[in-house]
Amino acid sequence: MTYTQVFTYGSLMFENVFEGVTGERCPHQRATLKQWSRHALLNKTYPGAMTAEDPSAQIDGILWLHVSDQALLKLDAFEGSPYAREWVTVLVENDAPQKAWIYRWLDESLICGEWDVARFTQQHQADFLSQHWPPPQASTPQHRE
Repeated sequence: MTYTQVFTYGSLMFENVFEGVTGERCPHQRATLKQWSRHALLNKTYPGAMTAEDPSAQIDGILWLHVSDQALLKLDAFEGSPYAREWVTVLVENDAPQKAWIYRWLDESLICGEWDVARFTQQHQADFLSQHWPPPQASTPQHRE
């Protein structure tokens, strides 16, 4: 089995979401991606990221380490066709470069401002989690005679 690294900048920055999608616990650290920007998307609670012409643009996110091939396929399915997986260089502690996959948003027409991590955490994370991983239904007791 081979392993890779994935840079996340939205809902997948949260351990419970990443683990819910991949089924794996992976070590992680903060990282920054230069000359990219993170955007709010029309009628979505999650963001999209695209390359930016502004040389000062950057995204602060999470670099997931030791991501298995199986987990990467699960991430591909979760992100779906609105995103394309691309190989990028992110900076970690002491500006050390690391190669990682990112999911780039493809549809510029849905961009509507900047995405706010704190707002997602406070207003949307619980709904996002319940939408993707609804709580298990209580089992109905079996009547025994």
